[in-house]
Amino acid sequence: MAAARDELNCFICQEVYAKPVSLPCGHNFCQDCISESLNTQDESRFYTCPQCGKRFTARPSLQKNTELCEQVVKLQSAREKSQVLCTYCVNPPAPAVNTCPQCEVSLCATHLAAHEPLKHNLVNATNSLENKKCSVHNRPLKYYCPQDSACICSHCCLLGKHKGHQVNSLKNASKVKKEKLKNDLQNLLSKTEEAKTTIQNLQKSLSIEREKSSDAENQVIAIFRDLKEQLNELEKKVLSEVSTQKDEVLRYYSNLIMKLEEKEKEQSQTMCDIKKMFRITDPLSLLQQTDPDKATTCKLEKEERKEVPLIKDFDADLILGNTYRSLSAILTFNSLTDVKYIKKEEGASEESLYDKPKQEVDTALGTKDPECDDVSVCPVIDGRTYRLEMRSAGLFRCTKTGIKFQVKHPLTIEYEFDSWENHMTPLHREGYLVISRLFNIKTTVPPGAVLAVYLPHDLSAADCEVYKSYIKCVHYRDGKIILESPTRIDPSYITLENPSFCCLGALVEKMWMYISSFFSFPGAVLIYGKKLMTKYLIHLYLVPDHESQLKEVIHTKECGNGFHWVDKPAYIRSAYTTKIYFVSGPESSRITPKELHFLFTKPTAHYPYSDIRIDNKETRISLNIRERGEKYKIWECQLEDDDLERLSKPGDGRTLPADSTIFVRKNYKKLCARMPLLPPILLDLRVRGVINGDEEDALLRPNLLPSIQNDTLLKMIVQKGAEEEFCNVLKERDPRLVEDLESAME
Repeated sequence: MAAARDELNCFICQEVYAKPVSLPCGHNFCQDCISESLNTQDESRFYTCPQCGKRFTARPSLQKNTELCEQVVKLQSAREKSQVLCTYCVNPPAPAVNTCPQCEVSLCATHLAAHEPLKHNLVNATNSLENKKCSVHNRPLKYYCPQDSACICSHCCLLGKHKGHQVNSLKNASKVKKEKLKNDLQNLLSKTEEAKTTIQNLQKSLSIEREKSSDAENQVIAIFRDLKEQLNELEKKVLSEVSTQKDEVLRYYSNLIMKLEEKEKEQSQTMCDIKKMFRITDPLSLLQQTDPDKATTCKLEKEERKEVPLIKDFDADLILGNTYRSLSAILTFNSLTDVKYIKKEEGASEESLYDKPKQEVDTALGTKDPECDDVSVCPVIDGRTYRLEMRSAGLFRCTKTGIKFQVKHPLTIEYEFDSWENHMTPLHREGYLVISRLFNIKTTVPPGAVLAVYLPHDLSAADCEVYKSYIKCVHYRDGKIILESPTRIDPSYITLENPSFCCLGALVEKMWMYISSFFSFPGAVLIYGKKLMTKYLIHLYLVPDHESQLKEVIHTKECGNGFHWVDKPAYIRSAYTTKIYFVSGPESSRITPKELHFLFTKPTAHYPYSDIRIDNKETRISLNIRERGEKYKIWECQLEDDDLERLSKPGDGRTLPADSTIFVRKNYKKLCARMPLLPPILLDLRVRGVINGDEEDALLRPNLLPSIQNDTLLKMIVQKGAEEEFCNVLKERDPRLVEDLESAME
């Protein structure tokens, strides 16, 4: 409406047009406004349009704009209608202040004073009273019916459809509504304040997390920068050692070739002299000739009688072994103590430790065993075979490969390096990490002749301490792998006493060493409890979700001690072995210890748990687990009355892993026929790591009957041994079906 009024305003006076006329250029003005403007231009005899500036050589004629006049008239009538005037004022009519719906009159301030003693319900001045009257009885609306949420007249209360309803006056009803609106406004204000507080807390958390991520980013950059520096330094040192050893080998062979060439020349000259003597036919002349140089011949004979010198070869295996050990030390953030380089004095050039006496080497590397004094032996190398001759009882170390043998009497051992790839299956490669060379000992050694063997390995001192429990010596015999725990582990050697020889090496269980340390795994919380005289005793475990054997061991132990398994939601999406979790309970609880650990271990009854003792007066017990340093809960549950009543029973009617297997086996056909919608179940199983995406797609192939889908899934669950995870998912998705099948089993 405002835009319409702007279109009807004159460009000159900015008011609504009064007798609008048009110039030949098409612009409109009030007749008086444009006439006055043209009059001012008579002297110049040039006339211009005030709006567009177009020039006219003669005074332009003014044409009445009929259409615009009609619009102005409509606008003025609309203005007059929108103004409410007093019904009783005659000349001139005064603006009304209020309207009385009952009397159907509008009153100015003067007539309102005379009308007030009637005490009628007045409203703001209006020309429209339709919404103030009852649409049925055409009477003023005086009451409000809360039952129908409607404003009604007196006839509606007495005769209409609202007869017998509890009604209020409009004034009281409006007070009630305003009170409700006030409460709603107060609630919204409090919620707004809570939202602001939450936003502030989240902003603080966001700032903290940004700082954490920034610190982590800076630390990662610093770590990799340091690693690059150390790797560059290591590369320079190793390449320097390679160059030094290469120069020594090349110099050795060059000198040897030069000497042999000189010998070849001497021998060729002697051969020429002998051939000349052969060509002499006169016996007397032949016998009178001087023999070839006897000194040269004697020298050659003496050199031929000498033992042939050992071949000096380029020891790539030792350099690579040292490089691997140095890389391991770098990656575990240790100092480069295993790098085979030392400096004699400040400013002196670097020198290989291979040319140092053994005592200096052990001192530089920190690998000297104070309890044993080994003897260095240089092996005889025949192709790939190393022959180590030990001429007395004692501990001997091969200078080329680093392996040690402690022998009871003089002994000769032959061995060669074998390839792990020839023996390790794909399963072994996934489960174990190679940490030493594989020695194929070819000599048949009498029992008891070798007291111990010392295998050099590639782990740093820190890794040896951390992963000591997972290091194994391995034998390969008749195509089978035999694992054996070593007798002793130190930063340089893995010692195995009374060994049996064949292919011998060292491995570390990679699954436990790496994956459990750096990645998260689905976890499960196990709750066991029983009621004592005055206390509830609860044991809480945090275990890997897929470790059925560990759960069975724990379950057997707890049930044997009279504890009951409490069936509560147990699944935790992510748990880390490197983190510590804290257990919390009611104020009356005593928790020992509060720290709970998530570990990957072999199935044992000594898995860590939290012992919780709570007064038996409690009717509801809240338990939760938090990660150390974090506020949010990774798991929580409520033990209600029925859960606590089960703790006082003499026996537990359920078992955890065994019952799941029995449940699936006994209800196999019923599950095929009655299992609920499959996609949600498959989604939960995939989240828990029971099935993968390809298996899920295969089970959801189109045109596959539900019974066949269920049968295929159950076969897959039984084959994977994942009955427990399947039963937990089924309990969450269709608890009634599980209860029905369990009651049928009983």
